[in-house]
Amino acid sequence: MQQKITFLFFILFTTTLFSQIKIKGTVVDSLGFVSDAHIVNLKTKKGTVTNSNGEFELVASFGDEIEITSVQHHTEIATVANVTLRTKEMKITLKIKTYQLEEFQLKKTDLIGSLGIDVKDVPVSPYPKIDAISLGLPFAGQRKLTQIERKIRTATSASGGIPLDLFLNVMSGRLKKLKEEQRVIGENSDVDFMYENYRFFIQDYYGIKKDDLYRFLYFCVTDPTYSRYSLKNELKMINFLKLMSSKFLDLKNPNE
Repeated sequence: MQQKITFLFFILFTTTLFSQIKIKGTVVDSLGFVSDAHIVNLKTKKGTVTNSNGEFELVASFGDEIEITSVQHHTEIATVANVTLRTKEMKITLKIKTYQLEEFQLKKTDLIGSLGIDVKDVPVSPYPKIDAISLGLPFAGQRKLTQIERKIRTATSASGGIPLDLFLNVMSGRLKKLKEEQRVIGENSDVDFMYENYRFFIQDYYGIKKDDLYRFLYFCVTDPTYSRYSLKNELKMINFLKLMSSKFLDLKNPNE
């Protein structure tokens, strides 16, 4: 009888050990809760992000490795252990990144701490500042052009007189092809950025399947309402992805 009980207990323990359960977790650092941290189960490749209270929910099983990443913190990897399976809770503490400043020396000055007065006593270098801008070099101070932007500049510029190159490139269709190539390169770059930063969020919260992820992202960047400026605003991007996910799913499943 005792052997049967032991055998049943072993089966129950093994089933619990290797079955997937939903774990509630909290991410903190030395200052408090950590919001917007990315949580990824490295085994299942499923992920989520923490809310304003540092909380998250994730499905995992015994031995799974959970990766926690945040811009301001060092990456941590936590392993799901027996105690986590029993309590269905886990708490992860991240270490804040610290940056070491270069050594500098403080020297005694005659300044009194008033900007309006001290600025008159600050010595001015007798030598003019020499750089690309002061020398008047072409395109000095401007952003470095990409390869496709250099091709378009070459195709639309002239050394003087009638811009014959521009005329020939327009008539031959080469300029149109270059601008189309520039558009495609821009779309691919935006898709790569969104895939890298939002793919887990899109799958977990908007119901876009992994196989449809790239189709959905290209659906987004080709929409007339899409703006590249949204990439710099996380809140605007999330709202835009939410709206586009509804449109995408309606087109994909019109009868639902």
